[in-house]
Amino acid sequence: MSIEMTSIRRHEVHCLVRPLFLAALLTANWAVAALPADSAGMETQQVLFTSLRDGSMQIYSMRGDGGDEQRLTRTNSSEVHPAWSPDGQKVAYVSYRSGHGDIYVMNADGSGQTRLTELPGLEQQPRWSPDGGRIAFMADHQGPIGIFVMAADGSGLRALTPADMDAADPAWSPDGKSIAFIRAVGKDARIMIVDVDSGAIRPLADVGKNQRNPVWSPDGKQVMFLVPGGRTEGVNIGLAEVASGKVIALTNNAYLNSQATFSPDGNRIVYLSNADSQGGAMNLHVINRDGSDARNLTRSEVQDQAPAWSADGSHIFFMSFRDWPGQIYRIKPDGSGRQRLTASQAQENNPVARPNARQQASVGQTQ
Repeated sequence: MSIEMTSIRRHEVHCLVRPLFLAALLTANWAVAALPADSAGMETQQVLFTSLRDGSMQIYSMRGDGGDEQRLTRTNSSEVHPAWSPDGQKVAYVSYRSGHGDIYVMNADGSGQTRLTELPGLEQQPRWSPDGGRIAFMADHQGPIGIFVMAADGSGLRALTPADMDAADPAWSPDGKSIAFIRAVGKDARIMIVDVDSGAIRPLADVGKNQRNPVWSPDGKQVMFLVPGGRTEGVNIGLAEVASGKVIALTNNAYLNSQATFSPDGNRIVYLSNADSQGGAMNLHVINRDGSDARNLTRSEVQDQAPAWSADGSHIFFMSFRDWPGQIYRIKPDGSGRQRLTASQAQENNPVARPNARQQASVGQTQ
């Protein structure tokens, strides 16, 4: 079966990629409340998020229950796109303190902030390799946007895509051998897979035009993606078998479906959809990997965005406009226990849960 879809992105407002890669920014929630009795484990879960409470976008951390907020970056520039290292000890992010986006890394407590890239153009989308030894990212200093990789200390920088290829959205395979990415040709975009060592590039599958947002399943057997089309002109979620190229339509409707991400165990997928909204608001939905048991978790006429699983899969963090101009919330995968975690007068966005020792995969990726 072949399906088609268009792109929705979860990048922050400061993500300046070319129009083909820009996604419709759906905005976010903030939240703070008394701790519920079901918050076991959340007091040890650390969550990164970005906030405009200081005038420019800065990176903060908090516990999974909303406590112990800490500001990690302190600049007058925008600090965005935080991504945990697989061992949860370091954070890669994008800083605009030089006037354009550069990749930085810092310790989990905000110390040791170090610039890794000093290229003339814009660098975005830092993605840790599963072993934490390398960082992939996109950059435009060669003209077209391309995919690059370097060691976690910034050494050994090299291009993974040809200088004449427009490419974005790098996503490491769980074994660290391959990276899926978007290749743009004119107004079309296709998901490709590059072998990190050899540089060999191949298409993922024949799944139609304008493919977007590749996300590997934790077992490495499938790549999830967005593509326009379905029963009518919606934006739908598909799964492609890496080995065979077989494509499964996870959603196949006339609505907007986006920002899909696997649970840590790979059995469930959280995503945004306006399927149940009369006014087109994006709500959190969960579906099993086999397409069964789809449910709307937040069911409202306000926008939700940026869903991210907790390390143990017991909660989903997200941003919602229930509290203008957007705060961070959490909710259980069955839709119960929704709690507001932040309470500022500025927008908070893009929660990212710290991985635990058993979770050897990059957490900052869907965006």
